[in-house]
Amino acid sequence: MEVVPSPLEGFLLKQGEKGFKGYKKRWFKLDSTDNKLYYYQFEANNKIQKGYIDMSVVQAVYVMKDNKLGFEMMTPNRIYSLVAASVAECQKWFDALNTYIKKNTTNTSTLRRPVPLNNSTSSGNLDDFKWTAGSSRSTAESRQSLSLRKSRVMKDMAGVF
Repeated sequence: MEVVPSPLEGFLLKQGEKGFKGYKKRWFKLDSTDNKLYYYQFEANNKIQKGYIDMSVVQAVYVMKDNKLGFEMMTPNRIYSLVAASVAECQKWFDALNTYIKKNTTNTSTLRRPVPLNNSTSSGNLDDFKWTAGSSRSTAESRQSLSLRKSRVMKDMAGVF
């Protein structure tokens, strides 16, 4: 199993399960030794592990259609919505996670990768990508969900970063 060249870690906003709990600032760290993306809460300068995303079951990582700072990770049981502090930070996480999944996941039959818009050569900018339709949700359902999430993200982000 290959590892990501540099440590992938940093702050992201993570939406609560089922979107009811808003977004909370969490410290994320990819541990390639056990194939998990851990997330932590900080309290009084102590890291408290809140959970992890099992990278071996991630089926897709895609940019939020209506939020250039956000991306989502789809697993069989949940879609994790994550938001970075900047477009550059989002691009770093998006690229690194897609590279990691491509190199470390054996089940690629449902993996969705970014596709350049208009079949042109991408400049590597988030604006140049769209996500392809997957089998677990219809395109209309995904767009509606992403639209609702964008409004929640913008509301929750005020003053967080």
